[in-house]
Amino acid sequence: DEFASLDANEFTIDTGAGADEIIVVATDGAQLDVNTRAGDDKIEVTINGDDDSNSDLTFATIVSGDGDDTVTVTSADSLHKADIFTGAGNDTINGNSVNITVEAGSGNDTVYAENTGTKAAIVVSGKFTTSSPVTDVIYFNDPNVNSEGTSVNKDYNAISWTSKPIGTDGFSIEM
Repeated sequence: DEFASLDANEFTIDTGAGADEIIVVATDGAQLDVNTRAGDDKIEVTINGDDDSNSDLTFATIVSGDGDDTVTVTSADSLHKADIFTGAGNDTINGNSVNITVEAGSGNDTVYAENTGTKAAIVVSGKFTTSSPVTDVIYFNDPNVNSEGTSVNKDYNAISWTSKPIGTDGFSIEM
């Protein structure tokens, strides 16, 4: 129930519902589309920096459906970009040395990002749903220093920011 197509440097992976594991190693200039639909999916995309085209820009679009998904995009070059869309579920998104845009569905989602991209900033934005009034949105950035690992705060050095909501259901901040 899996489909993959290759056209020069354009690659599409489209799977059906279910727990999928996708591992892709792409070269510079590749255009990658991944759609895994519903299920607890694991998607890993590595852009290795080998250039077999006239373009240094690699672009990935990753769409995962509902489920507890893990998406990791790693690049050797900060010119590479990835748009990541996850459905409902408790998702984990990792962006390592790549410019990522994330639109996460409902659930307790976690985004890990290195700010080595061309913007040299982490931009967090999105929408929320609540029946209670929201006056402030709080963001935490816990740097991984001294090899403490991800999702573990052993040294209490998290940096926090706050912003006012945008309208009645939005938020945005640049760190």
